[in-house]
Amino acid sequence: MKKHALFITTLLMLTLTFNSCKKEQGCTDSSAYNYNSLAEEDDGSCSHYTKAKIQFVTLESFSTVNDLGETWDTSSIADPYIQIQDENHNILYQTDSYSNFAPPITWEVSPNVTIDNIDTSVLWLYVYDEDGTVDNYIGLTSIYLSDYTSSNSNEIEETFAGTTFKILVQWLE
Repeated sequence: MKKHALFITTLLMLTLTFNSCKKEQGCTDSSAYNYNSLAEEDDGSCSHYTKAKIQFVTLESFSTVNDLGETWDTSSIADPYIQIQDENHNILYQTDSYSNFAPPITWEVSPNVTIDNIDTSVLWLYVYDEDGTVDNYIGLTSIYLSDYTSSNSNEIEETFAGTTFKILVQWLE
């Protein structure tokens, strides 16, 4: 009986020792959307977004002087519109202009613009003031989508030279 009790006690101690040394497993890649900050050992479960759909663009603010130091037409309230361009400055989408509007202004991007490879893609967002014969450049910003995939947020905000944009994206695998 004593041998049996000793064997069970030894077995229990070994089980507790090995289980307490077991490392937390999970995704250890901080750029993955399922990153586990408690994981000590990578289990191969990391997942990354590879595509994004741009759903909405909001112009939060703009300056009366663009990033080139030029004053754009400030004689009246702006008639802004936005262009979404790719890294080669091809126009992917252009919104309609809003007459005599001040920020914030939100446009639905319909149909959604899909970016197929977010690892190498740069989006350029330009805002112009439509003034009949000449459209005045107001501002721009560039967005590297891969910088945002691990945040688990669908909202991206970027500011450059007083112009602030927000975009709402849907991340896709």
